[in-house]
Amino acid sequence: MRGSYLSLPKVLRIQKRYVAGENKSEIAKNEKVDRGTVSRIVKFPEMQNFIARMQEELFAIAPDALASFHAQVKMDGRLACVFLKDLQIISTREALAQFVSASPPTESGFERQAKLVAAVLLEARDHMGVELPPGAEEALAKDARECAEAEKTSGAKLSRR
Repeated sequence: MRGSYLSLPKVLRIQKRYVAGENKSEIAKNEKVDRGTVSRIVKFPEMQNFIARMQEELFAIAPDALASFHAQVKMDGRLACVFLKDLQIISTREALAQFVSASPPTESGFERQAKLVAAVLLEARDHMGVELPPGAEEALAKDARECAEAEKTSGAKLSRR
């Protein structure tokens, strides 16, 4: 490492914060050093080499990551909604509802029909006292839990169908 009047632990903290995405002004303020000092530290050759290696690794896996994400979105349209909401492309419930209604269905006709039948069965159970066939209640409850969990985790847990 090139010479610096700062201690090695402080230099390493500055580099770590920079790699983590913190901007130079924030780092300077939090570490109580001049912004120019932070700029000099992040321009050290070993730091630039490290950043270049990480970029190469990221670019190498990007096509696979995008293909995987694309496949998951095709299987679970809710993932696309959650992703767009997390990126703040869709910010309100109204915008989300508009997006969902404008999106082409990602499920087959059979899946749509199965969901409609399930909804009718649940309504009949809840409002008319109809008993569900053995195993149906557990299957419907499991599906409801998975849907609720997917909404809670904001896409952190991908569907594994």
